[in-house]
Amino acid sequence: NLDSQGFNTSIDHPSGGAAWFDGASNYINAGSGGTIDNIFEGGGTLECWIKALKGTSNIAVAHKSGNGNQGWTLRTDTYSSGAFHFMFIAQHASTDGKVLKNSLLSINTWTHIAVTYDHAAGNKPVLYKDGALVTSLDTDQASAGAYVDDAAYDLEIGRKNTSNQGHWNGFIDEFRLYNKVLTAAQIL
Repeated sequence: NLDSQGFNTSIDHPSGGAAWFDGASNYINAGSGGTIDNIFEGGGTLECWIKALKGTSNIAVAHKSGNGNQGWTLRTDTYSSGAFHFMFIAQHASTDGKVLKNSLLSINTWTHIAVTYDHAAGNKPVLYKDGALVTSLDTDQASAGAYVDDAAYDLEIGRKNTSNQGHWNGFIDEFRLYNKVLTAAQIL
C-alpha cells in the first residue's frame, strides 16, 4: 500500500505508516520556516524511529545544512561488522558540537533515536537509543564559537541535501522536532 507520494503505508510498525526510502532518490523535503529553522537555538530535540535495510556509510536520516558547513545532520558515519556508527553534528564557527557512537544500530531492526542539544557554545549533544541515554561515546565534543545559522536551508529527511547524496535505505517513522530539550523521562 503506497500513499500519494509513493511511501509504503502498511509497514509492520506500531504507527502503521512509516516512510520508505529507496537509498537512491526519494526523500522528504520539509522546507524551511520559523518552526524548524535553528531548532537547537535555546535547546531542541529531534527524535524518530528508524530501520535501515542496507549498510552503507555517510547516509542521512535528517539534514538541515547547506554544503556541510552550516546547520546540523543526523547520519550514519561508518558501517562495519553488521552495525552502523551513528553521528549527530551541529556546525559551529570554531568547533562543532558532535556525538558519535560506534556500532549503535543494526540492520533490519527498528530503533528509536533521539538527540537533544542546546546550540550555545560549550554544550554537547546528548544521544538516546530506545529511550536510554547512550554513554561510553566514541566522540563527545562540546561546541565552540557561534552556531552556524541553518535558516537558509531546507530540512530534508532521508537524504543529505549536499550534491543529492547520502540517501537513506530503509524506513523512518514518527519523525519529530521539538523547540525544547526533552528530559530523559519525556523521550520515547
